[in-house]
Amino acid sequence: MLTKYSFKLGAIGQGLRHLDEQQIRELIIRYYLGGKKRTLIEEFRLNISVQKIETLFPIIYIEDEICPRCNSPMYRVPKSTACIPRSSPPMCVSCHHITHKSCLCAGCTKIIEQKKHAELVLIRANYKDIKKDAVSENKITLRDRLYLGSLLSTCFSEAYQLIWPLDNVVEDLAPTREYTEMILHHLHENKFIVYSAHNPSDIFKIGVDGIKISNYFKTIWELNIKSISSEEHQHIDPLVSELSDPKNLTAVEDIDECVELWKEVSLFECLKQLEHMLAYYRLYAPYLWASTRLGNATRRSLNYALQDCSMCEIRYILGITLKRLIANQRAWNCSFVTVLKSLPKKFREYVDRFHTEVWPVEKRGRDVDLTPVSKFFYKYFLNVSEDKVFNLKVKASSLIDM
Repeated sequence: MLTKYSFKLGAIGQGLRHLDEQQIRELIIRYYLGGKKRTLIEEFRLNISVQKIETLFPIIYIEDEICPRCNSPMYRVPKSTACIPRSSPPMCVSCHHITHKSCLCAGCTKIIEQKKHAELVLIRANYKDIKKDAVSENKITLRDRLYLGSLLSTCFSEAYQLIWPLDNVVEDLAPTREYTEMILHHLHENKFIVYSAHNPSDIFKIGVDGIKISNYFKTIWELNIKSISSEEHQHIDPLVSELSDPKNLTAVEDIDECVELWKEVSLFECLKQLEHMLAYYRLYAPYLWASTRLGNATRRSLNYALQDCSMCEIRYILGITLKRLIANQRAWNCSFVTVLKSLPKKFREYVDRFHTEVWPVEKRGRDVDLTPVSKFFYKYFLNVSEDKVFNLKVKASSLIDM
């Protein structure tokens, strides 16, 4: 509040000229301390309505505050007691600096530009250090091949030798945004991809722990594998073609890891299927696949089902579960969020009944479009059609029989 400052008054308007400076000070202080406006108007003989009393007040110069940019006096413009804050932030009479984080005066703009330049210098220096430690081609595992291949086939630019930000790509890389971020995080942490020097500084967080990326989806990436981390990008390297369109990649290279990847892709495909089914009922429940207690319970139930069920069978069981939950919601007259909390338990119950009672399920195709990571896995790792794999159980025996 203005009353805590030692201040002096600016030019006095016509409406207050019948008062001396001491009376004007008293009027302003009593007004902001909550004095009754009608009483103040009568006592100080003001010719103004109750709603506009503060418009009579002069600009208030703050005697104990000077501008940190040019050392000129600071002032405030009084506001109504109904406003929060009740006065404008301190402003410089000379350079118009405002004591606020959004100030765009010449001094603050210069400081911001200097800070951004220093950050860019630090980011580019760090980029050069990272590029020195390019990853060797022989360290690429099956998981890395899946992640790199789907990423390159989605948003790699041959002309610029860059991986465009995923927010700028029309097609989603993975079934859920969380899975996409997990893929990017894995590739970045293992230095298969590094941020490009062409990125703006606002996507980085620079702190005591070093440089961190604040948004993986807005970042321009570069490949960081030894045979292609070159300064000259005249022709696409054969390794890029091999990663995005492998010719001799088979699941039998490492069956155990391939089954784990199959389970991983299938889990997130099931979550996308669940999202699609909830949308059919005009429901939106992002917490089901987020890192929450309910989300984790839903994942565990889906992983439990994937041990002995195909994705086609899981879709069938999910449909029965959701229909039962909808019926319970109407019968109990409660919110769907309350009923939805029982989804993981109810789904697992129906999975057990599905096996013991042997429910008949007709083999069907997909009703949700596949994302690049799933397409890449089914095409190059399993070498089967999308509809066929939808009816396969996620097991090593399924791989051997292919």
